[in-house]
Amino acid sequence: MKFKQGQIIQTPSMPLAGWYLRWIPWVISGFACVGYLSGVLTTQPLTLLSLLLLTGTYGAWLVIYHIGQRRFKVRAHPGFVLALFCLACASQFIPEPVTNVYWLPELPLITTGLMTMIKPRPLSLLAAGALCRSSYLAIRRIVPDWDVSGQVSVPLVFLSIYGYGAIIRELALAHTAKDVSNAKLAAAHTSL
Repeated sequence: MKFKQGQIIQTPSMPLAGWYLRWIPWVISGFACVGYLSGVLTTQPLTLLSLLLLTGTYGAWLVIYHIGQRRFKVRAHPGFVLALFCLACASQFIPEPVTNVYWLPELPLITTGLMTMIKPRPLSLLAAGALCRSSYLAIRRIVPDWDVSGQVSVPLVFLSIYGYGAIIRELALAHTAKDVSNAKLAAAHTSL
């Protein structure tokens, strides 16, 4: 009996990972608010139509995101992600007279990180690629003589955000599986 007890490996739970996963929705909401405020503050002159469209788009995105987070804890519903995708694409083509192009793809970048929830993986890559392409077209619409380094940086940023989102998603799944495994080991240990 002592020999079997010696073989059980105790893996302590990491409180940092739990804290990190609890605060991700609020961090994402913060980034969306920064994108909204940058759109409002950098658009000169800000018309009432632009303000209403920005507020409606970003507000709807945040509401849909938080509803989706509360209802679908493990796997996102495809309609939830499709709605976020459409709003992210639309947010770039709001008629703004003069805006800072560096803040323009903020909502599509956040949505690209959320695209990692889509299964199968090729579909999520295709959706992230479509968001990248729409950002490219939106920036190209504002800056027609865009230099090559800027054109190359857009896909690189989208790929890095997608990769980071995929890594976080896999780590969260592994952390959940580890907790389930530890619970089973503890139950087996008490039954011995």
